[in-house]
Amino acid sequence: MQKLTLSLLALFFVLATLPIAVFATTDDEPLSLVPPTTTDVTSAQWKSFNQNLVQAITSDNEGLKLAGLQMVIKYGTAVDVSAARFDIVRMYRDHDNERVRRMAVVALGAMEDAWALDFLTRSLAFERSALVRRTMEAVLWAQHNSTP
Repeated sequence: MQKLTLSLLALFFVLATLPIAVFATTDDEPLSLVPPTTTDVTSAQWKSFNQNLVQAITSDNEGLKLAGLQMVIKYGTAVDVSAARFDIVRMYRDHDNERVRRMAVVALGAMEDAWALDFLTRSLAFERSALVRRTMEAVLWAQHNSTP
């Protein structure tokens, strides 16, 4: 039993260190594990990313939709998902899970789209969930108090 455990630990160590060896460089430059900044990405790559993001948000796969919302929240105005804004609104209005509804509200705010912000403002009075309403208030407050 002890040999099996040690063998598994050795295998885990080899597998855990494998990606580091794959990304190692041959020159004297140190290995960077920091993802590239948004300025390192070309406009063609952003366009492709935007199209894939819209496709993810409009798909039938719940995991893809949620991952798409996370990317919209993370990158904000750097991405253009205006083609999927009605799908995000639909997630806010129709989803059973309150957390997903809140995430959709934050994504709508991160888009900084005038129509989406107006929609959130008008919907605030009719929201029944206290948590979602507070999230909407926070998003609208942040948008109102942000510096241009």
